[in-house]
Amino acid sequence: MRYVLLVNTAVEWCGSAACLLAPELIFVGIQGVGLESVRWYGITLSVFGLMSFLASRNLALTKADSIWSGMTAYHPLIALCQVYRIFNYPQERLQGAGALIVHTALAIAFIRLYLDISDCPEDS
Repeated sequence: MRYVLLVNTAVEWCGSAACLLAPELIFVGIQGVGLESVRWYGITLSVFGLMSFLASRNLALTKADSIWSGMTAYHPLIALCQVYRIFNYPQERLQGAGALIVHTALAIAFIRLYLDISDCPEDS
């Protein structure tokens, strides 16, 4: 199980790197907003890789722990993409602002939940 999770981690992170660093090589002919979508896909792949990596380090993690960790990483990264979108795609400022508000709120919620639970003493 651990080996499969580590292989999946490598596959997801390689795909993520390709999407983030050279999206036009993966999706030939894509431009503009399509490139931005591929970058979001790259972030999603990196989060899946993170979830697999965390699970491989501790097979006792529950599915909820893995999803929670992934969402804690995903929402701040997508919020940062919206800042890029607002400044580089003027025709999408309104949509970018809306998505920035939603993803920032979710990022704050997940981070606060993480901090609240990490301050709790472990069950004996």
